[in-house]
Amino acid sequence: RTELPPLAADFFKAGRKTILKAGSSTRLHEFRLTAKRFRYTLELFRDFFGPVYLERLERVRQIQSLLGKRQDCAVLAARLAPFAPIDDALHAALTASETRGLRCEDEFRRYWAETFDAPGEELKWQRYLMRRQPAPRTTPIAKC
Repeated sequence: RTELPPLAADFFKAGRKTILKAGSSTRLHEFRLTAKRFRYTLELFRDFFGPVYLERLERVRQIQSLLGKRQDCAVLAARLAPFAPIDDALHAALTASETRGLRCEDEFRRYWAETFDAPGEELKWQRYLMRRQPAPRTTPIAKC
C-alpha cells in the first residue's frame, strides 16, 4: 500500500513524457524497459491481490507487447539501412519495416491515450493499490 502507488505514479508520468516527446524508437524502447520493470515488480505482489490486479498486469503487458513490436521494426530497419541503397528488394523491405514500425507506434499511442491512461485511470490504479486487502478467510475444520 505504500510502495506500489508511487511506482504506478512514476510509470504514468514516464508514459506521458514519452507520448509528448517526438517519436524516437530509442525513447520508446526505454519506456518499454520501464514497463517491463514495472510489470515485474507488480508480479511480485500478485498473490496479495485479486482478479482486477491481473487485468492491470495484462494492461502493462500489452504496452510491452506493442512497444516490443515497434522495437523489432527499428532493429530490422537498422540492419537493412546500410544495404538498402545497393539493392531494391532490401530498400523495399526497409521501407516496409519503417512503415510497420510507425503503425505499431501509432497503435501504442492510441492504446495509451484511450485505454491505459484514459481519463481517471491513474486514480483507479492509485485507489486500487492503496486499498487494504481483505484478510484471508479461514475455514473452520469440520469435526468428524
